[in-house]
Amino acid sequence: MLTTISSTNQTLCTNGTNTDWFDLNALFTDYNAIHPAVTKRIIDKAGVIAVPADGRVNIATLRIFQIGKNIFVYQLVSQCGEVLQAAEAMLKVKDLLILAMK
Repeated sequence: MLTTISSTNQTLCTNGTNTDWFDLNALFTDYNAIHPAVTKRIIDKAGVIAVPADGRVNIATLRIFQIGKNIFVYQLVSQCGEVLQAAEAMLKVKDLLILAMK
């Protein structure tokens, strides 16, 4: 029996460099035990961003794709490809504003 997956929307600021990594697994809470017949995966709802198996994405590049708003879906999938359970979370990515003092 599967338990409910919970999700949390988050807003992050990127430092404007070419690399700023974030683990998308932090958006979701899943208390389901590991089962050989069930695969856990995270996908971009729009299908634009490829999410690697470990869930880590470079948020510095996310703002290029979806104007800073990205919806990710955490799925529990059966061996036959059926989505058994899913939860969505929005990740908003903003540029960090740095003001120089004169």
